[in-house]
Amino acid sequence: MSHQGPNKTSAEKLAIQKYHRLQRARGVGEMMKHGAAIEAAEVLKRWHVMGMTYYQMADQIGLSEATLCNVVTLQRGKVKGEVVGICRKTYNAIMSIKWEEPIGFGARVPACGMRRRLQALQVAGFTLAFISEPMGRHSTQVSFMARNDAKYTYYSMHKAVVGVFDKLISVDPLDVGQTPRQVAVAKAAAKRNGYAPWTAWDDDTIDSPDAYPEWTGACGTQTGVNIHRKMGTSERLCRPCSDFRKQKRADYK
Repeated sequence: MSHQGPNKTSAEKLAIQKYHRLQRARGVGEMMKHGAAIEAAEVLKRWHVMGMTYYQMADQIGLSEATLCNVVTLQRGKVKGEVVGICRKTYNAIMSIKWEEPIGFGARVPACGMRRRLQALQVAGFTLAFISEPMGRHSTQVSFMARNDAKYTYYSMHKAVVGVFDKLISVDPLDVGQTPRQVAVAKAAAKRNGYAPWTAWDDDTIDSPDAYPEWTGACGTQTGVNIHRKMGTSERLCRPCSDFRKQKRADYK
């Protein structure tokens, strides 16, 4: 059925409307608006950040991995960067994706949550050598993961760190085999490197790349700066307090 031509008769218009109704009823065919493509892309990104690969999602809903990648990058159509919407069938399939445990290494996820948990464990008094044992990793590798600024890690590594963190963070390191000297060394290293304790994070911020640790409960204010000094932690380690100090100095000039 041709939909072309500037001058359609009433019968042709009715036929087109009927065709679209049938396609909508079947859940296929009609291209949805740009907003629907953005919504579908956000759903894919959310599952991907949680560790599912695009291949795994595509296999679940019977689409190709390339199709999902095109939706995510909003590069639909023949011209790269052109956004023409999304097919209703594709949209419905994407919205029906259910969580599945990632296969193998899983997708690449933000590394900040892994790094913050390792650092918080060291603040609590656990040595990196002790942390590495239940993970099945060498202490050198765990030390590198705690110190580096990598943006991404594999889901499998992130999950391993979360598992160890959840088991140890509420435990006294002396009760699980750490010696007083080891605890003191771990805490001294954490303080020297400016690591944030686990209490500076919550479930909504610890895995967010855009979040900063809430050291004092009043960071970004003069009260926060004063608490940093009482705690013996430099406000320069805290981005909101550091920005507050810079702005205050700028206002005096």
